[in-house]
This record gives sequence, C-alpha cells and structure tokens, in this order.
Amino acid sequence: MADIMHLLTPRSRTHAMAFAKAVTAGSLAGAGPMMLLTVPLGMVLILQDTSSNLLTALRMMFLPLMVSAPVVLASSVLVGIPTFLVLRRKGLETKAVYAVAGTVMGIVISVITDVAMGGEAGGILMNLGALAGGVTGWSWWHWGRRHYVLAPAASEVVPRV
Repeated sequence: MADIMHLLTPRSRTHAMAFAKAVTAGSLAGAGPMMLLTVPLGMVLILQDTSSNLLTALRMMFLPLMVSAPVVLASSVLVGIPTFLVLRRKGLETKAVYAVAGTVMGIVISVITDVAMGGEAGGILMNLGALAGGVTGWSWWHWGRRHYVLAPAASEVVPRV
C-alpha cells in the first residue's frame, strides 16, 4: 500500500488511511468478544508443549479476526463507500448518522449471513455485526470525515490582520 500512496492527493491519502483505520477498528470490535474466549483456549494449547498444537493454537486464537476482517472489509467497500457518497451528497454527515448506519448495516449483513448459513448462529452473529458496523461507521467519521465536515468554509475564514 505504501507504494501507491505517493500517487494519491493529500486528501485521498487521508481518506485511504481513515478507511484502513475504520476497517481495522471494526474488524477488531467484531472479533474482540470472541477472542476473549479463543485466545485463552489457544494459550492452553500452546502450554501443552507439543509442536503440533502451535499452529492449531494460533489458528484458534485468531480465527475470529480471520473471519471478521474480510467481512468488515467487503461490507465497507460494498455498503460503506456508497453510504458515504449518499450522506456526503445530501449533507447528512454526522458522527451519529455514521454510527447508526454502520450498526444497522452490520445487523442486516449479519442476518443475511446467518440465514445463508442455515440460521445456526442466532443473535450472537447479529450482535457482533452490530458492534463491528457501529465501530466502523464511528471510526470513519472520527478519522476521515469530521475534519472536513466541521471545518469552516473557505469563505467564512477571516484572515488575521
């Protein structure tokens, strides 16, 4: 990613970095609750001191993140970017709007995923999707949009004499 960053304008670089931070934060938020269970279980496997357990333990520890990250990235590209474009065009960009939109879309995507998997995950997947979506939306506002939306227009800036 560092190789293409020099091709972007400063504003585009800011948006690219904000997008990466928002996806990372959302992925960690979606995976975090499950990792509270999987990391200790993986540590127990590592402490059993057999070489075959190391790879299994690492997979177990990071499986929630390996599931969450691609889902959050795909959702951010397919749903988040179009949502951003609509909100920007309509002038509706606020922290609350981004957080609510992310939460709602996280729930919708989780329900669709759960139905496609046969409905086995229940409310757990919906709650994790809501958390991941809400954090992703809020993070996008925090790192990528608040400086542009809250900044005064160039015509309103009074030069100091």
